[in-house]
Amino acid sequence: MFWDKKLAQWVEEAKAKANLPARLVLSDGQQHDFGTFAAPQVALKVNSASALPLLLEPSLDNLGEAYVKGKIDIEGKLSDIINIGYSLARSSEDARFLSR
Repeated sequence: MFWDKKLAQWVEEAKAKANLPARLVLSDGQQHDFGTFAAPQVALKVNSASALPLLLEPSLDNLGEAYVKGKIDIEGKLSDIINIGYSLARSSEDARFLSR
């Protein structure tokens, strides 16, 4: 329940800032869209609940760590994955800067 609320809030904030053609798919089948689109260019699939803290602070380091450790899978063209990864990391950095 805690993670559901945090994830929904994170996705809505990212959607408001960047409107990304990406979808977050949780291991229980829940889906959250980071933007408005006909079909996502990138799907971020969560394999482990241990990925959730890393996703809520989506730096390039955290996203890379989650992927390398098999906590998430990413589907899409490499260029789209990189662009969306940068956009998520940037939106997180902007939020941290503004909260200072």
